[in-house]
Amino acid sequence: MNKVRVLQASTFNQALRGVLDASVDIVSRLPLPDLKERVANLTSGMFDFDGTLTTGSQWEAISSLLPDDLRRRDEDVRFWYWNHRFDEDVPDTTMDDPDWFIEHMLEPNRLVVDGGWAAQTIMLYEKAEISREQIRKAMRTLPMRTGAFLLLRQFDHRVVISFGMEQPIQIWLRAHQINSPVAATRLIFNDDECVAGFHPNIVASSTKGLAAQRFRTITGVRNADCLVVGDSMADISMMHDDSFNVLIIPPSEMDKKLSSFREGNLGAMWNNITMILCSDSLMPLANLIVSVRKGIPWPDRSSV
Repeated sequence: MNKVRVLQASTFNQALRGVLDASVDIVSRLPLPDLKERVANLTSGMFDFDGTLTTGSQWEAISSLLPDDLRRRDEDVRFWYWNHRFDEDVPDTTMDDPDWFIEHMLEPNRLVVDGGWAAQTIMLYEKAEISREQIRKAMRTLPMRTGAFLLLRQFDHRVVISFGMEQPIQIWLRAHQINSPVAATRLIFNDDECVAGFHPNIVASSTKGLAAQRFRTITGVRNADCLVVGDSMADISMMHDDSFNVLIIPPSEMDKKLSSFREGNLGAMWNNITMILCSDSLMPLANLIVSVRKGIPWPDRSSV
């Protein structure tokens, strides 16, 4: 088992310096003895999907099945959504501008926009008559992030919570011999096994925290004993103040991730994060859990 290189940082700025240190696997907000104690008590896990368990995107994989005209529409909507996801400054405009309202994503309307974007995309899948078999083949092209299988195996109680689609994620999990409940938007298929709509109870970025709380309530797991793993600001809502919260910042995506975290004001949420995983692999996190449970020592590093 490879040794896990852990660094403790007490402030967000120290953590950012640690993230940029190529010799570190994990930047912990907690002192190392406290980190080990927390890890030893973990009994359940909640995981994001896109960018976390897989390095790919289910939306991009399935949207690749669209004909050219529908794919362009899908790309336009996706570009607008992600370009406005963390809008802070309200643009100057006048009431003569037909886009005076719709061209800015106001914070209270973000939940509605999340659902609207997902609905728009799935309606394109319906229009293209994408079949379950096509989805199955597309999902099997998504690579598993290294270490994901070992990490998932550490927990009897686990759940995948995604701003995505339930059946495609289940297809991917089963292809990797993983059994796990999924909270994601449920597709509806017609008699020809083609996409025909979706269940109205959409799981979106803004509602992932509700799914996380439902998991805690049903399983009875204590917040402190629950591992939560995600790779974006959208996953912060799953992270209860007391849970063991892990944010992935892969070195291969460093610039993109740090830019989006700055836009989403990650610094203000630093106290919600237990540790940052500075790796393209989930193996350091999985090895950390295994080593603590087996009593295998790992080297301490001084603070940044």
